[in-house]
Amino acid sequence: TQVYNPGGNAGGKYNNHNVGVRFDGSSWIIYNEDKEPFDTGCGFNVLFYANKPTGIIENQENLIDVKLFPNPVNTSSNVFLTLDPNVSGEVNLKLMSLSGVSIINYSFNKASGETQHEIKLPKIAQGVYILEIENKGKIGAQKLIIQ
Repeated sequence: TQVYNPGGNAGGKYNNHNVGVRFDGSSWIIYNEDKEPFDTGCGFNVLFYANKPTGIIENQENLIDVKLFPNPVNTSSNVFLTLDPNVSGEVNLKLMSLSGVSIINYSFNKASGETQHEIKLPKIAQGVYILEIENKGKIGAQKLIIQ
């Protein structure tokens, strides 16, 4: 979350920066993506999906390059998904809230060489969502911002 002092402590502060999380090989590091410093003693909530394996994906061959545009997108617009032209066959698409709630979940067939697919967004609240793509055991994900 972007709120300092999670847990309801009075006097919490809002961090108006995009936050990143990474693993440096021995510990998790939380940072502002624009490299602005945090206040001393702040705390954070970090969400992990219990039903998904966590860890470092070492085999880059199992990843799909996923691009979304426009991103951010307006609540009344559609978004276009661009995939590698080598991805073909059944593609499973899932749009989830950051809390893991499934918003969209469907499959479509993609011909080899085809690169774009239009996603018709339902009327959903403004916020940050995760779009996950799966094809033949390979996965890819992209953050989608709805304004």
